[in-house]
Amino acid sequence: MLLDGTRRTLKICDFGFVRNVQTQMTSQRGTCLYMAPEVFNGKRYTEKCDVYSMGITIWEVLSRKVPYYEKHELKQIQLLTQIDDLDLRPSLNDLIFECPEQIKTLMQECWDKNPDKRPSMQGILEILKQF
Repeated sequence: MLLDGTRRTLKICDFGFVRNVQTQMTSQRGTCLYMAPEVFNGKRYTEKCDVYSMGITIWEVLSRKVPYYEKHELKQIQLLTQIDDLDLRPSLNDLIFECPEQIKTLMQECWDKNPDKRPSMQGILEILKQF
């Protein structure tokens, strides 16, 4: 994430692994802290993997912390195992801004282990437009 000099414009970058989800999977590629379980498990995935990443990104913006910062001693594979097997997710207690319950719920829905339960990007946009 990049902020401009005034810290008012946020840009998300680094789309080095963008692929057409219909023709090519990027299994186990990307930044593990934001990677949906179905991606790092090498399963077939949909655009809902990006929704998962969006939920983690929203948490990061509102907490101003690196996801799973408290697990820094774990090796990457150990962390991914906990994310998948134990449904480990960032703590909503880390949010430093007054956060409406709707946004907290949105983050949790975005990072649901089951991609079918995650909202669409359009659904995320509709919720965020309310604020």
